Amino acid sequence: MGLSDEGAHMNALENASGSDECIVNTAGGAIFWFTIMTTIGYGNTAPITPGGRLLVYFMGFVSILAFTAVMGHAGYILLVIVDDFFYR
Repeated sequence: MGLSDEGAHMNALENASGSDECIVNTAGGAIFWFTIMTTIGYGNTAPITPGGRLLVYFMGFVSILAFTAVMGHAGYILLVIVDDFFYR
């Protein structure tokens, strides 16, 4: 039988040694951030702490704006290329 979220959190806090190495999951973090940045947001992972949520909300908003700007510029470049192609 599995632990509830609260039970798992308390178990992790009790068993934390402070000396175990943290293994960073770069690919998982990249996929998580891509879903935030592109506003897909599958919902399979989410920050638990208030600070983590605040960071994701703030940086997510900034990255959504940046992603929109990049896609806008890419669309403009594609428009210029296609327009030039059909103009000739």
